[in-house]
Amino acid sequence: MSLVIAENITISYGPQQVLREVSFRLGEAERIGLVGANGAGKTTLLKIVAGMLEADDGQVHRSRGLRIGYLPQSPPRVDGGTVHGAMLEVFADLRQTEVELHEMAAELAERQDDQELLKRYGAAQTAFEARGGYDYLKRIELVLEGLGFDRSGWDQPLAQLSGGQRTRVYLGTLLLADPDVLMLDEPTNHLDLDSVEWLEFWLRSFRGAVVVVSHDRYFLDRVTQNTWEIAFGRLETYRGPYSEYVEKRAARYEERMRAWENQQEYIRKARDFVARYAAGQRSKQARGRQTRLERFLENEAVDRPQASRTMNLRLETKEQTGDLVLRATDLAVGYEAGRPLASAEWLEVRRGERVAIVGPNGIGKTTLLRTLMGELAALSGQVRHGANVKFGYLSQTHTELRPELSALDSVLEVD
Repeated sequence: MSLVIAENITISYGPQQVLREVSFRLGEAERIGLVGANGAGKTTLLKIVAGMLEADDGQVHRSRGLRIGYLPQSPPRVDGGTVHGAMLEVFADLRQTEVELHEMAAELAERQDDQELLKRYGAAQTAFEARGGYDYLKRIELVLEGLGFDRSGWDQPLAQLSGGQRTRVYLGTLLLADPDVLMLDEPTNHLDLDSVEWLEFWLRSFRGAVVVVSHDRYFLDRVTQNTWEIAFGRLETYRGPYSEYVEKRAARYEERMRAWENQQEYIRKARDFVARYAAGQRSKQARGRQTRLERFLENEAVDRPQASRTMNLRLETKEQTGDLVLRATDLAVGYEAGRPLASAEWLEVRRGERVAIVGPNGIGKTTLLRTLMGELAALSGQVRHGANVKFGYLSQTHTELRPELSALDSVLEVD
């Protein structure tokens, strides 16, 4: 059974056509990885399916009563309530039923012979249990812990959360709501490795359909079964997760290129024949060949297959650093004396090395980076920079960028 059927979805932003006659069917329990270059239209398609954006043309048919949970890259800001309170809100109806059950139980204590009340209480209790009424608090606990929220922070006001934390809260509410379709736009952006693994496990056991946008190929391989690619405004479907899609896309492109080259050879020969025999004894054949060629070009000819371009970026420094890039000794980093977030007796980075800093959210990775660059003072210890070392820093919040500038102006502003 198809949960969502899209027919010839077309949408443009100004003169730029983003999606062109996109059609697909999303079935029950399907696991789809939606891939494509930045700006290809992945988020636009998710919003159209979720009913948050209207296409210029085409139709989206959703099964009756379909519940869609949509995670945007930047969820709406909610200032009221707490982390745990946001999770409880998902079960507002269930909690109201819980209150009513307690009231009915109190009535029964006084009216033990009321068979009608006892019957209504039994039916309500059965329905409450079937809806997960006796385990929703445990489910909330599992989700919050899985998404990296320490129990001590469950009562933290939502207004005090960072953008990444708000995204995790929003994701948690979607998972607990248990919709028919989950549409997740970059769900791993603000998750640490442990939380990503937990989310993979949760999605594998989820009973509904999933459409996920992600640049994490390993995540896509673990949670998806099929792949949809948006390229040049079109949507193409592939069986298999991301790694299989890459191979099948290359094979499909080569097959189409061979077909196009054969077509071009046919066209060339047909035109040569027409030009050679347009006059003379074989002119009738030439006219027939011309008619067939025109019919072919109008009804059967295919365009040359388009290939996505791969960026080849070569980065060079203006001047070479010394062999030592940085060295830290007896280092403690954090914001409060006596309570370091992270510490290290010895850290050293040499020219040409590539270093990854990993760890759970809140462990101090960003604080360590800013301290190593000299942007934050160390709580203790020393950080030494090598000769000619200059740092380029991309923060999670992109505070280095001026929002009033275009992408091109931002690049041109660089020295």
